[in-house]
Amino acid sequence: MSTRFVPFVGEALAAVVVAVAVSAGVQWLVSRIDLPPGTQVPHAVGMTAAVVVVGSLVLLAVRGPRGWPSRIAAWALLSAASSAALALVLQGTRFYLGGVGSDQAFRTAFLTRLADSPALADMTYADLPPYYPTGWFWLGGRLAALTGTPAWEFYKPYAIGTLAVVAALSFSVWSLVRSRREALAAGVATLLVGIQLGSGEPYGWLVAAFVPPLAVVAVRAFRADRRHRLVLGCLGLAGGLAALCYTLYAGLLVVVVLVAAGLAVRRVRWTEVLLRLAIVGGVGVLLAAVHWGPYLVAAAADGFPGGAATRYLPASSTQLPLPMLQLTPLGLLTLAGTVWVLWAVRRSTTARALAVVVGVCWCWYGANTIALAFGHTTLAFRMEEVVDLALSVAGVCGVAEVLRRVPARPAVAVVAVLGFAAPVGSLQALGTDQASLTSYYPTGETAQGVSDDTVPGRWAGALDTAVAELSGRRPDQVVLLSAVPEMTAFAPYHAFQADTPHYANPVGDYEERQALLHEWAAAPDLAAALDASPYPPPTAFVLRVDGDRLHLPTLVDRFPLDPNVGVDDVVFRASAFAGFATRTVGPYLVAVRR
Repeated sequence: MSTRFVPFVGEALAAVVVAVAVSAGVQWLVSRIDLPPGTQVPHAVGMTAAVVVVGSLVLLAVRGPRGWPSRIAAWALLSAASSAALALVLQGTRFYLGGVGSDQAFRTAFLTRLADSPALADMTYADLPPYYPTGWFWLGGRLAALTGTPAWEFYKPYAIGTLAVVAALSFSVWSLVRSRREALAAGVATLLVGIQLGSGEPYGWLVAAFVPPLAVVAVRAFRADRRHRLVLGCLGLAGGLAALCYTLYAGLLVVVVLVAAGLAVRRVRWTEVLLRLAIVGGVGVLLAAVHWGPYLVAAAADGFPGGAATRYLPASSTQLPLPMLQLTPLGLLTLAGTVWVLWAVRRSTTARALAVVVGVCWCWYGANTIALAFGHTTLAFRMEEVVDLALSVAGVCGVAEVLRRVPARPAVAVVAVLGFAAPVGSLQALGTDQASLTSYYPTGETAQGVSDDTVPGRWAGALDTAVAELSGRRPDQVVLLSAVPEMTAFAPYHAFQADTPHYANPVGDYEERQALLHEWAAAPDLAAALDASPYPPPTAFVLRVDGDRLHLPTLVDRFPLDPNVGVDDVVFRASAFAGFATRTVGPYLVAVRR
């Protein structure tokens, strides 16, 4: 098996280059076409694009993508399909899915932070190492800085390009363990699941999409008669990279590898299994330490404080993902996959590995219930996309096996037609993302030219200008306390308090800072109270004006309620800022301490 990994490295690099180039070209082309947002025109163009690209993929699969020209065509078509689908959904806006609302606000702020400086730093708090994994954001930040593009605007092409790279690269990764024809079909399944379920967190999908094929590699590597050091090292490298991008899926990959190792004990001596695990773990830990080393040092000095990251229980975390029961194209494919896994699990390494993935994900839901007794969850809802992908690829393998046993032309024709109709139907079902059209640019307008003075995001750009003029400092030299969270998405301010406790750095002491805000609001001398702060105090305040009262709405944990946050309105007196440089901007007061 290790002999296939050497040429794979070059192939993987080539796949990434082709996917990036094609995605950039497709996005540029879509941006140049006049497609009025809010109309059905983008959907009509999307339908035609889906028919052309998916039809080309089906023809390529029928012929068999064996030589280099066919591989390049496969990468190009997979990345083109992914990029066109998302670019058309987001046509007419410079924002990615979700705009800068909700969770996208902190993601954009993190990209903005790492575009300002290559130093690994927390997205919110000054002078702290990062807690949220930096890998994807660091690379995006460096690319945004290199191209001179504002990070909030770079997020969209970078995220779309990431989905395109995953789709193309999945074809090459699956080619390590399945035939080229099956790998291409698996790439299409990865594309569809990625767009439907993984596109909200492109950096998470970058890890989740490769858990199923890596599970197959792990099962084979641990069951092999001899030790394949290169393969084991690559598994460790994949685990380390996963830890740099998304903690939860890195943990899932670790569990899958451990289960794969456990299953091999009946075939290989347990001492040899442990040695192979040591190789995988050693490489992975060394790479993961790039991000996690500084944080663990800081956390150890603070007594390893707990955070609120896992205190979230949506309805989807309480129900096992059973995609095979859904009457959709992907649902039918996962039904075929379920049947094939149960039928082939004893004789097929791939079926066994995919069964491990699905089984571990379902156990994750069981652990989620147990964790509730300790006031936390395992964020089990994030496993849904992995289950869907694993069973979809299993369906591909099952269909391929049927065709090998019944190689009649009518059967091939039926599969080709269904293989064309299902992806086209899935891509056609995509709708317009309204949040990206209604979020406000720094100019104070939305993509549709709307400017509503009652919406906080409308004022973000003007407030940023006021802070810069009053302070005379760059944003990265300002610690901001603001009622407008979009400000940190557009400029690299440090914030005194995170937007939400669930993405706050545990070492940053979210609850202690919240209590301190109430103390400051009641303090007779605000300047003296700020000087006594155990944390770098705010140097700029942006508060909503209501007579002589200034409001700072902040979020607090309300677990296990859904939504899991509530609003804690901290109210300051206007007179507390008498010694500050102030300016009124719309409904807000900007106060800067020089």
